[in-house]
Amino acid sequence: MTLRKTLLTFLTTTTILSTCSLRQSIEDLLNPSLALEAVGFNTWAVLAFSFMVDAFVLQRSIHQINENRPDGVSFWKHLKKA
Repeated sequence: MTLRKTLLTFLTTTTILSTCSLRQSIEDLLNPSLALEAVGFNTWAVLAFSFMVDAFVLQRSIHQINENRPDGVSFWKHLKKA
C-alpha cells in the first residue's frame, strides 16, 4: 500500500466517523432529550475500533516514510520536504 493510499484511507475513515458524530450532535441539539443515556458497550466498541484503525494506518504511514527516508535525514526534515 502506498503512502498516498494509506493517508487516503486514514482521512476517509476519520471523515466518515467525524461526519456521523457531527450529525448526531446536531440532532441532539435540535431535539434534546431529558433522559440521560448511559454510555454502553457499543459506544466503547466503536471508539476502540476507530482507535485501532487509526493506529494501524498511522503505523503503516510512518513505516513507509521511514523506508523512503535517506540516511542521515531526520524523520521530521524528510516529512517537511515531502
